[in-house]
Amino acid sequence: MDPKVLAEVAVEHHDEPAHLRTINKLFVSEAGHSLDRIAPALRGVIDGLRRHMAEEEAELFPILERTLAAQDATAAPEPTGRLNEEMTVNRIVQQFPKTRATFERLFINVPMEGCHCLDEVAWRHGMESKELLETLEEVIASCGCTERQTAEPLEPAAK
Repeated sequence: MDPKVLAEVAVEHHDEPAHLRTINKLFVSEAGHSLDRIAPALRGVIDGLRRHMAEEEAELFPILERTLAAQDATAAPEPTGRLNEEMTVNRIVQQFPKTRATFERLFINVPMEGCHCLDEVAWRHGMESKELLETLEEVIASCGCTERQTAEPLEPAAK
């Protein structure tokens, strides 16, 4: 991340030690406080934190959005292949049967996870969906797989 952005974030958190000292004073330093005496002080700390979060949302989120937009603008467009992350495991195995072994090698249970889309399956197995897509595309390209064509409908038998 840009050092200027990080510096702005650090400035935003300058009052947090004061809030922590107040909480520490209420619960650790001075024993024997009644709930009636502690509750207003805690409400004050909570209100201060809520105001602080609202300020951060108003100031920090636009900075992050600009940074992410700049990163997206410089990112190279991803190549479009035969697969996309919204496709289900079953659909891919049905269209490209040779991919079944790859799913099994990655410990993806085709019968159990077949109805799930690739991005969800990748997430569950600790992978990026882009990484899973690339692996499957490589398998399809290396085996010379073409999409399985659905069988032509049978003509009715002549009587």
